[in-house]
Amino acid sequence: MRQTQQYALQLGLPFDVFPMSSAPPCPLPPAAPAPASIVPPSAAAPADAYDFMFNHVSFCHSAFPQGKPGDEFRQINRRNGKFAMTITPVSIALPGEDNAIVRFGVPYGAKPRLLTAWVVTQLLDPARGGDDNLLELGPIRDFFTALGTSWSGQALQRTKDQLLRLAYTRMTMVNEGATADAVMDVSLFDATLLPPGTLRAYRDGRFADIQWPQVLGVNAKMAATFRRHAVPIPTQRLSKVAENPMATDLFLYMCYRLPFLKDDEHLPIKVLARRFGDGIAPSKFRAKFMASLRAARDAYPEADIEVTDEGLTLRRSDPAALRQAFVQVPPSMDITAAPKQRRRSVRRFLNAPQVGALPSASPFPAALAAAVAGPTHPGHQPMP
Repeated sequence: MRQTQQYALQLGLPFDVFPMSSAPPCPLPPAAPAPASIVPPSAAAPADAYDFMFNHVSFCHSAFPQGKPGDEFRQINRRNGKFAMTITPVSIALPGEDNAIVRFGVPYGAKPRLLTAWVVTQLLDPARGGDDNLLELGPIRDFFTALGTSWSGQALQRTKDQLLRLAYTRMTMVNEGATADAVMDVSLFDATLLPPGTLRAYRDGRFADIQWPQVLGVNAKMAATFRRHAVPIPTQRLSKVAENPMATDLFLYMCYRLPFLKDDEHLPIKVLARRFGDGIAPSKFRAKFMASLRAARDAYPEADIEVTDEGLTLRRSDPAALRQAFVQVPPSMDITAAPKQRRRSVRRFLNAPQVGALPSASPFPAALAAAVAGPTHPGHQPMP
């Protein structure tokens, strides 16, 4: 019996919940082929195996709270142009006669932003089948190590806490279109396999006793839209802002938005406060925003942006400039200096077939080329 089938059996689900076909996700928009050259991460992969990663477009312009809300069990609403997302924490009952209830607050802070990127990146690994939505937690340490984030003590406990919050949170996404309003109401994961006692330890606040989930089953609808509408993110750049939620939001938004702009986009300070302020008092927003913007600009120096008295002006930034962040690797990964130290999958990534009219000196995976060439999915809406 294959491992995925074993997991399905343990979860009490029929085998076809997690089909094993290796066919690519279908249908896909012709302009946005599924990534074919992402470095396949594995439990034994070195930290630098994550040359680049992906996040979903919705998490690039509607994010989780930056800090712990005053009432973490209250739903959170996010709006951006014609897109809105409602984040609803849930409570679940445990078996037994003690009527135990586990309450999960909304995800917040830097960790869920990175965890969603981990989920999307894992799903786009070409080593997995196009409809294999089961995630094992083996590669997650390498992922966070690649980002330079702490992986011990309180930081590790916070990551587990945020992962469980993310697992048991409902997200309702609404996109108003010209011909229809699209609504999707889902949880990120629709099945989880946890070590015994995990939920009771979480209920009691014994975070040191919480173990990693054995397997996470990504909701099929979410997995499909993740595969269709992923935004490529250069790992080395994201690592510069990985511990700063507001800077991370700004950086992800610029990666998503700037390559696609046709005309300058002017964002008044009130719009910026509503989008990135996370409820901060207007009198305090500007100082925090400017500090985070400097950090995001340091991570994305090619960004053509201008701070004005009225707010922020975004201009189209040459996709070719951002593309260099995906093909420039740290010295430890220089294949001309130490080819034998390169993983085979990394060499395959760097030697991927050319796409379009890209320079011969810069081989670049098809999905990344499509992503920086122009919009490949609906819902590209400027901020109001």
